[in-house]
Amino acid sequence: MNLRLEEFKEEVRRRNDIVEVISQDVPLQRRGQNFVGLCPFHQERTPSFNVSPERQMYYCFGCHSGGDVFRYIMEVRRLDFRGALEYLAHRVGLTVPQADLSPQARRLLRQKARLYEVLEAAAQWFEDALRRPEAKAARRYLVGRGMTPETARRFRIGWAPGEWSALAGALGPRFGMEALAAAGLVLPRRQGEGYYDRFRGRIIFPICDQQDRVIAFGGRLLGQAADQAKYVNSPETILFKKRSTLYGLGLALPAIQRTGRVLVVEGYTDAIACHQGGIDYAVASMGTALSPEQAALLARYGRQIFIAYDADGAGQAATLRGLNQLAALGDVDVRVVALPGGADPDSFIRQHGIEAFQAMLEEAMPLLDWRFDLARQRHDEGTVAGKVRIVAEVAPLLAQMPRGAAQSGYVETFAQQLGLPASALWDEIRKLGAGARAGRAGHKTRNGRDNNSAVNGRTAQWGLIERLEQSGGAEQTLLRLLLHYPEMGVRVWDEMAPDEFSLPEYRDIARTLAAVGAGSHPDEMEERKSVGHTVLDSVTLPAARRLVARLAMQEPQLPGDPEEVLGDLILGAKRDALHNQHNWVAAEIRRLEAQDQEVPIQLIRLAMELERRFRELQAQGTARLSYRPGKSHNRPDQTSTDG
Repeated sequence: MNLRLEEFKEEVRRRNDIVEVISQDVPLQRRGQNFVGLCPFHQERTPSFNVSPERQMYYCFGCHSGGDVFRYIMEVRRLDFRGALEYLAHRVGLTVPQADLSPQARRLLRQKARLYEVLEAAAQWFEDALRRPEAKAARRYLVGRGMTPETARRFRIGWAPGEWSALAGALGPRFGMEALAAAGLVLPRRQGEGYYDRFRGRIIFPICDQQDRVIAFGGRLLGQAADQAKYVNSPETILFKKRSTLYGLGLALPAIQRTGRVLVVEGYTDAIACHQGGIDYAVASMGTALSPEQAALLARYGRQIFIAYDADGAGQAATLRGLNQLAALGDVDVRVVALPGGADPDSFIRQHGIEAFQAMLEEAMPLLDWRFDLARQRHDEGTVAGKVRIVAEVAPLLAQMPRGAAQSGYVETFAQQLGLPASALWDEIRKLGAGARAGRAGHKTRNGRDNNSAVNGRTAQWGLIERLEQSGGAEQTLLRLLLHYPEMGVRVWDEMAPDEFSLPEYRDIARTLAAVGAGSHPDEMEERKSVGHTVLDSVTLPAARRLVARLAMQEPQLPGDPEEVLGDLILGAKRDALHNQHNWVAAEIRRLEAQDQEVPIQLIRLAMELERRFRELQAQGTARLSYRPGKSHNRPDQTSTDG
């Protein structure tokens, strides 16, 4: 990263208070010096998610996620660093520098920036118009649909007056008509010169990207007009591609991240009604069927996808097409919410209440069961021809399943219900290439996830984190001390080299601290915070980043003489490191012996050398570690469980 961009990054970090940013998604409460709330990255009942306004970092003691404001946005919105930088810069009205870009790329970025500016101004104008006296009918309509003012503000609902050029007259002098036309807000008159508004006499639904930037609008006609469509969307632009956009995704992402669920509905008001009722992981496909791009986007964010399209014939056909797109991805749990005839989520919720709709969600049928039931409704299973058609509909879905108990169970159940031998279904599956995608343990899915990973891909790493918690002792305490008081590194690195730490994560942090903290004497809190952020940005291992975030959350208390405490702590860290290394070597020796393998003489010599060095340190005295915050760890003279 060049110097200009690095300076810009720090300015963005400075202007985006982490408590304010996270509070957009997570209700936080003050607890001492920090704020706490329910973690957005995993489901929990007791808050373990901590946010430090002083350190501008967060850490969850439940799932071990942690970092700064950039890491939070990257995690919760699934963005790379550049995307997170753009999101946070946009939030505080800054523009990311365009250094090192080609002229074409710079031109495209300028065009996009201008479009974002125009669309944001239009969204604000529509919102303001909804509050005017002449928008009384529009407000009455929203209230009649059960929408509260708070919900309308959250989704930035607006109103387009019925005049032909109200928006054009308001924003044209500021941006120019060409810019408004490029944003899809105005159209050229068919006769004569000038432009007229695309949206007139309509309730306006701003459509946003994953970063909550307005990229388009949807407008619902208020009243009846035979010559006008009920719904009108913005045309596609360099920002808006309908096939790749899901309405409400930016608002739903924190809940999707937390629950792993995505509820897909058809229309704007369906999604809004779900959010208002607390089902805040709902998005809308803005059409009658999911596109392959939308399906891939859903699979990228959610592990369990619910589809609740309208219950009429068109909605059922759309559900079928959407399910085909999701089934092709193969690595998500797809379920269908079977609404009663004629209902859509919005009308169902208004008539029966949100609790009834939530019950429908919990009773949602797995994709295969729903498809089988639907096929039986469409064809007469009492005839041979009907059975053949039912099998033809469900066999392709069965063929996509990995071979195993689930596939076999479905085959046996479906065959039994149809009164067919299971072999008949297996024959159809084999014709379709059964098991071609079957169970290769740990293979990567189309959206890049590992099939064996669990919540947010973190479970495979939790074992390592737990080991860090158990074996930390003086090593972690010393690293925590240096994160908060980097000037102490002058003495530490004279007595203990970074490579003496026992774990790769510890060494990664220690090397970074030695490089950025030694010799510094930060007197101001801002300077101290900058050391923590520099270390967080500089470490290379993901486990090290999480550990830095956790250690930075709690400032160590130093009883007595700091110099004496520091000396004891250095000694304790050396002992812990040697003790852990000896345990791991001893465990490897035991493993080889248990398998009747020859133990290399070098391994035996290493164990003896580590034991000798540990006893030498033990003879120098016992480190005073009683002041260490957090859970108690194994002391160097206790038996470790890590081996």
